[in-house]
Amino acid sequence: GIPPKLHSKVFDLFFTTKEHGKGTGLGLATVKGIVESLGGTITFTSDPGVGTSFDCMIPAVDQSAAVAELVQTPEKGTGETIMVVDDERSVREVIEKTLIYHGYNVLAARDGKEALNKFQNKGERIPLVIADVEMPVMDGLTMLLSMQRSTPDLKAVLCTGGQFRPNGVQLSTFQKDFGNCSILQKPFSVRSMLQLVKDQLATAPNCVAA
Repeated sequence: GIPPKLHSKVFDLFFTTKEHGKGTGLGLATVKGIVESLGGTITFTSDPGVGTSFDCMIPAVDQSAAVAELVQTPEKGTGETIMVVDDERSVREVIEKTLIYHGYNVLAARDGKEALNKFQNKGERIPLVIADVEMPVMDGLTMLLSMQRSTPDLKAVLCTGGQFRPNGVQLSTFQKDFGNCSILQKPFSVRSMLQLVKDQLATAPNCVAA
């Protein structure tokens, strides 16, 4: 069960009772986001020493319409190289595998510093970077600005699960100043991610396949 004093924090993004470095709380925040995006609600009851129960109430929809929407994904890529940067291994791997399945090459990194090193050492052109906003070592905004100095026409998709503002910078302000950046709110669907990728690559000059 969950102690009563923690009940108000159960669905908070990044909240966890784990030790530092043992993981962040994304699970229940993601579940709540998914349920609410479907027009549903999620509640729970919990008794210490007994257990916890979660109840998800999701409205019924026309099955044929729902299936049709799920299968409508953007046209596949043609081998373009996309850099994926996220400190959460599970998130990074899901994005990586999804992109590869849909026709893209992927260069992955676990934080901004590692991504910068790979970006600078990569001989072929990288037209697009998909990056988490909040990461250890170097946040996504700082990383992208560094990359943009050597590649002014770089495109980006920023993933965020909250209102995190590195160094007080608003995401909307960064998006405007960077010029070629889309914001992808977590949790996101495969279709929405692929569509943003396709939209950004469509405006990337000299976008070549690896």
